[in-house]
Amino acid sequence: MRVVLDSNVFLSALLLGRNCEEILELARARVIEVLVSEEILSELERVLRKKFRWTESDIREFSDELREIGALVDAKILACAVAGKADVIVTGDKKHLLPKKKFRGIPILSPVDFLDRMG
Repeated sequence: MRVVLDSNVFLSALLLGRNCEEILELARARVIEVLVSEEILSELERVLRKKFRWTESDIREFSDELREIGALVDAKILACAVAGKADVIVTGDKKHLLPKKKFRGIPILSPVDFLDRMG
């Protein structure tokens, strides 16, 4: 299954654990294929740097891991999903993305709903 994870899912995986961490573990175990883009990684790096004051070394290590376990696609969230032929988009964005429910036929799910679907 090819999955686009919004940067907020990565942040939640790192900082809060729980469902989002479980999704990241599925990617690490290659159960799912995560599609990432430079735009998603840049946003993630910026937030880790400015809001959470991560060191450049720690940021680089996590970004490198995502590049290794993910498939790099040249686009932002919705465009990344289309370009990478994603099966699902996973996001915590309740304001902009989740209300759409689908984008070009690709389901948009919360982390909890995604894990429920994975069974």
